[in-house]
Amino acid sequence: MKKIILLLVLICTSSFGQIKISESVKPITIGKVGNFAATFLYMEKTENVYTVYYQDIKFKTVTDFKSFSFKDENNDFENLFKLIMENMENPPKEDIMLELPNDIVWLHFEKALGVSNFQFRSAVNKNANVIGISSYMTKKQVKKLFGKD
Repeated sequence: MKKIILLLVLICTSSFGQIKISESVKPITIGKVGNFAATFLYMEKTENVYTVYYQDIKFKTVTDFKSFSFKDENNDFENLFKLIMENMENPPKEDIMLELPNDIVWLHFEKALGVSNFQFRSAVNKNANVIGISSYMTKKQVKKLFGKD
């Protein structure tokens, strides 16, 4: 009987050994886009993962932020910035689709009155029923988002 009680005590105390306290890594803000009253888009970096947060403009009365993330492998951060900036010069007719590990992101470009604009569109968790759309950005705002201003 003593052995059974001792065994139960050992099992109960060792089960708490599964909980491990780890240090959290604070994200670094790369850039923000907005006006004096609100931020519409911002980018953060945690270790080698970049996350873009954007206010979904589909909703007029609700402030809903969506996000997508990607690892900076093979210089992906710089390559994404260059891809956006190059296509702002001569906007493609079709959106550019990027497949990320967890999301699908479309780079949407428009030119109106000689001014090129860009926006992110994403399928959150690759779910075609959950599409988020960011506000449009100018070249200057894209540079600000990527911390290049």
